[in-house]
Amino acid sequence: MELYSTQDGFLGEIAKGFTFAHLARVAAGFGARLEAEGIRRVVVAHDTRFLAQEMAEEAAGILGGMGLETFLLKGPSPLPLFGFALKELEAAGFYLTASRKPARFQGVKLRLGPGKPLSPEGMALPQEAPQKRGSFQVLDRKKAYLEHLAQNAGQGAQGKKGVVYLDTLGGAGGGVLPGVFKLLGLEAELRELHPLPHPLFYGV
Repeated sequence: MELYSTQDGFLGEIAKGFTFAHLARVAAGFGARLEAEGIRRVVVAHDTRFLAQEMAEEAAGILGGMGLETFLLKGPSPLPLFGFALKELEAAGFYLTASRKPARFQGVKLRLGPGKPLSPEGMALPQEAPQKRGSFQVLDRKKAYLEHLAQNAGQGAQGKKGVVYLDTLGGAGGGVLPGVFKLLGLEAELRELHPLPHPLFYGV
């Protein structure tokens, strides 16, 4: 299996090492570790990479099929929103992202809970991909996350004017900061570049 271990998950090239079959094995191995730990709730989320949503749905179906209470965050979710959901639900986490790697890569970050990364050495992968799929609940926590950010933003930006440019490069963070600006009622103008999801990150 052409998947590389990272400190808190796995990484591989899409359609080479990171395939649906390999993803299914990782999800099943993670689910087995959660069962061994007595953890019954898990949140699945994804970034904007190619087939990320479909892969997240596949992982959520496998975890749900293992009897775990499984939630799939709606739409591409930045890593801090994923962490926010884990803390809010007191859940483990399965996050599809390859972080700063080029667009041809995909990976997964594993969490036993908020702030509890799981090394691949701490889990065993089954030889075959599981066939059973179960149900999961789609969860939208973006509004709650934006409100959380606004409540903890402080007063440093209040009363300041000017123009702020932000390029999210088609990543999962698109739309987050504009939402916070709106909630805070800031006078400064935020101009967001490339806010829509783009699996190639506009060629970066």
